[in-house]
Amino acid sequence: MPISKGGFVTFIPHETAEEVEENIWCNVAYQTNGDTWSDFSLSQGRTTIVDALASEQSNLDFYVEGDCFWQTLQKEDDPLTYYLVVMGNSILSPKDRVVTIKAGNSISGACDIKDQLSNTSVGTLYTSESELSVTIPKGVPRIFKITLTSPSKPDFVENGDFEAKLINWTPTETVLATEEAYYGNYAAKVTGKGSLHQWRKVKPNTTYTLTAFAKVTDPENGQPTLTIKDQTDNLLGSEQVNETTYTSQRIKFTTNTTTDSISIKYLRDNDKAVGDAYLDEVVVKETAYILNADFEKDLMGWTYYGGAKVVAYEDFSKDKSVKIEGNGGISQWIKVEPSATYEVSFTTKMDDISNDLQFQINDAEGNKYVLEGVTTLQSKEYSFSVTVKDGEENLELSFSRANESSGNVWIDNITITLGDDSSDGQDNIINDLSTAILETNIYPNPANESVNIVPKVAGKYELNVFDAQGRNMDKRSFTDRFKLPVSNYTKGVYFFILSDMEGGQESFKVMVK
Repeated sequence: MPISKGGFVTFIPHETAEEVEENIWCNVAYQTNGDTWSDFSLSQGRTTIVDALASEQSNLDFYVEGDCFWQTLQKEDDPLTYYLVVMGNSILSPKDRVVTIKAGNSISGACDIKDQLSNTSVGTLYTSESELSVTIPKGVPRIFKITLTSPSKPDFVENGDFEAKLINWTPTETVLATEEAYYGNYAAKVTGKGSLHQWRKVKPNTTYTLTAFAKVTDPENGQPTLTIKDQTDNLLGSEQVNETTYTSQRIKFTTNTTTDSISIKYLRDNDKAVGDAYLDEVVVKETAYILNADFEKDLMGWTYYGGAKVVAYEDFSKDKSVKIEGNGGISQWIKVEPSATYEVSFTTKMDDISNDLQFQINDAEGNKYVLEGVTTLQSKEYSFSVTVKDGEENLELSFSRANESSGNVWIDNITITLGDDSSDGQDNIINDLSTAILETNIYPNPANESVNIVPKVAGKYELNVFDAQGRNMDKRSFTDRFKLPVSNYTKGVYFFILSDMEGGQESFKVMVK
């Protein structure tokens, strides 16, 4: 029974905690003889249990914070309706209590909440971004009816990271939760022959991508298969696992007009299967998406090298972001739709612009869709348009800095969205600028006496010049065109930032000899 902090923990008479944990509904059990805990004191035990419950709350559809007992129930024939029972206790809590109702990560849209007995509104929740305070009389339960404006997110695989062990999955008896995880604390392990699966609701005529990480200890004797079938047992996609280390599995599939649900199954059906097969971090979303794009799960899903690591709260992002110290990089392969146009955006900044950040999009044949160098001392959002070739469905996104690069680069909030099909896929636009300056002519480069700046469009402009340490060395305003003297500049690399009066910008790297 899910409960809040200060609530009640279920006590079950078993010989050992391990016996309880063998049940698929049990995430973790703690053992006591009534006076002491085997692993810690009674006070430590309570703290451990309360912290474990709190960490799982946001994965529920709804939960309550405060001193009370509570439970939610989704109406079987109406996925938009929930009932929430909240109760204080006249002995443990002999007074009225104010508690807080919150929506979990799987809920989208507004949630209207009414008192079930009086049929009066108590307020509205707007997904996980808001909360609603209600009063619970001492010893008297309150029942709330919650009505959603849209269903729970269909791309949310229940317990796909197995942090709640095998809850929401249907396993055979040879399947257990294991601490040998790709990321986090737990993964699923199939010993010998066996399987686990779960059903998920999906939309008809929609293309999805399943991403998971899997491995097998003895691929020659029982390779596992990751399969996706619809409610009529029609195979929509599959991938066989034959790697002995955790490897990304990506399956793109399209539902038909009658598909309303899918089965995600990890199966070893060989009676002579030897060793173990592992599964972790299962995600299903509509194509296309970037896995762990906000780096809240560190570098899970990314290939990385050099000085790339995840940091938190470094005056760039309120949560986590990737930081490249000196040289290094990150990359990820994603599934896309052939002939579709996408916009790929990200936020970045650096503290040394002597070496730019290279952003690149390639296909499986090595063709470069995008290859751009980015230099910015301020946090800035960039967006690049790419049109996928006919017949192509795999793209690699990569961010890198060359060897012997100095300083740091931060990257965060990477997104991919379906764009305008009329785009040729070659132009890149700086998202946070209302107008882009295109095809400005700067010459000569390298230069030793002066540099000519000739924008394609006539008008008023402002030029800022930065050296390799990010210092503003020069600032000029001009109309239509300008010749900048550079004979008194120290030899080296300079960065020209050209701005128009509409907020558009363009940057250039200029060498002074």
